Amino acid sequence: MMTEMRDQMDGVNMDNQALREKLAERERELRELRKTVKDNKQMAMEANCRSNRNGQYSRKNNIKLYGVSESHDEKVKEKVIKTLREAANVELQESEIIATQESQEKREEQDQ
Repeated sequence: MMTEMRDQMDGVNMDNQALREKLAERERELRELRKTVKDNKQMAMEANCRSNRNGQYSRKNNIKLYGVSESHDEKVKEKVIKTLREAANVELQESEIIATQESQEKREEQDQ
């Protein structure tokens, strides 16, 4: 009976040791994951700051014009150039306009 109990205790101790080793491994993995999350959070914050700075820099030369209507036979760039020349005495070449974009409201009207 004592031998049997000793054998059971040895088995329990071995199981206990195996569980402790698994726990230690999981704790090590958890520490590594926490460090990875912390590093990723820092990189994301830095990337966000850089993105904001780049966005502000790229918008430095942008202008918004409201009320420019587009007809079927007229290009928006040509109309903007003509309007700026006549209203503000600004000479602008079509090649200086990188992009035009209609307003969100205009897009929503067209979608309906």
